[in-house]
Amino acid sequence: MLDPVKQPENAEKILEPISSIEFDRLMEDEKTREARYCCVGVSGGADSLALVWLLKNWCENRGLSLFALIVNHNLREESAGEATKVSEWLLKWNVKHAILKREGLPILSGIQSSAREVRYKLMLDWCLKNRFTDLFIAHHQDDQAETFLMRLVRGSRIEGLACMREVSTRRGVRIVRPLLTVPKERLKQTLISIGQHWIEDPSNTNPRFMRTRLRTLRSNLEARRVTNARLSKLAQSFSVLREILELCCNDFIETDVKIYPEGWARLDIEPLKLLPSVLVEKILTYLLNVIGGKPYPPRFDSLSRLINNLTQEKESGSFTLSNCVVKKEDKYLIFFREERKPVSTISLSGQKSIIWRNIFNCTFTYDHKNNSDELILEPLGEAGWSQIIKKRPELRELSIPYEIKKTLPALFDSRGVLEVPHLNYCRFIRGKNNSGRKQIFRSARFLQLNER
Repeated sequence: MLDPVKQPENAEKILEPISSIEFDRLMEDEKTREARYCCVGVSGGADSLALVWLLKNWCENRGLSLFALIVNHNLREESAGEATKVSEWLLKWNVKHAILKREGLPILSGIQSSAREVRYKLMLDWCLKNRFTDLFIAHHQDDQAETFLMRLVRGSRIEGLACMREVSTRRGVRIVRPLLTVPKERLKQTLISIGQHWIEDPSNTNPRFMRTRLRTLRSNLEARRVTNARLSKLAQSFSVLREILELCCNDFIETDVKIYPEGWARLDIEPLKLLPSVLVEKILTYLLNVIGGKPYPPRFDSLSRLINNLTQEKESGSFTLSNCVVKKEDKYLIFFREERKPVSTISLSGQKSIIWRNIFNCTFTYDHKNNSDELILEPLGEAGWSQIIKKRPELRELSIPYEIKKTLPALFDSRGVLEVPHLNYCRFIRGKNNSGRKQIFRSARFLQLNER
């Protein structure tokens, strides 16, 4: 519903709107950026609308172009109408924009987390397609405080308690959050000062969601002077610790870990044993994420069990966590993807590129939608491996471990395995066969975390 533009009775207690000078200061790090285009996500709430307004003026003063993305999650009957209303407001501000609509079946469980992932996917897809490198998001101080409390309740460690980063990267797009130190009330006041309405999302007061229930806890903490500002500063302190751990982790990865283009890793155990437990946790979390493809770290209790198992004086053994198998072989830990049954498949229908399992960027060389045979992308598997070594027995001599070979992305048709780029395998001769058939599966490039 629309929130009326009016001054509250206790106006003397309300914080000031954000001035252009203050926003310049918040955006200080952005002034050195070479990007000529900025993209911003907007829901119609006070926070995102205020960010659009502030960015609009900031971009105009620098000769930059601003584009806003309105996401219609299609979760409520009012969603389409609200997206249209936001579009009307942006038109009055002369801000170029697009409405991105979620398609598919209704979201029945994990609504807020699922909606968040859909929102980011839609916006990042748009940014990549239109070559925008920066996506601005309106998370603010209250959001950071809520995130801190939520992760504290769940038993998060340093990585989780550091909360949201001011600048992060997903799939090669920078996610920029310039308002993390700004209270939500100031964003509301910014809109009130220009006579602008906003939309209140009813899910913000729905007690079925954990964030809503935490607001009661926050009210109690506020009464004891544990304010959002203090919680946010705590998160900042943990973020400094996170940066230190990341530097140490990167040094260890550089010297004692080998990550292979086939999407697996080998770690030397002996140097790991000399490290403090908090750094061991960081290193293992990094490897689980980069190999398993999950965007979030494993729960601490699960990670602790893994560490306990790995530190036992056994020469061998294997464990699973976060879509990964961690196998102990002599003085090494081997990390590779866990393949579960049933195997998920992707049917190609004209795509030139697919991010497969959030791990590989798979590219295809021609418009295969005209191919008469259905093409399926899935792991090579045991049956696929058995099939290709009959045609190419020399593949047995490759140094890639058998467990990893089974996990490699492979293209199948009705006759079986067609191509496996990592093994340089094509049922036809590379390039062309006698019938003129061209190679389809061009490459499967392993993605670093900041590219996902």
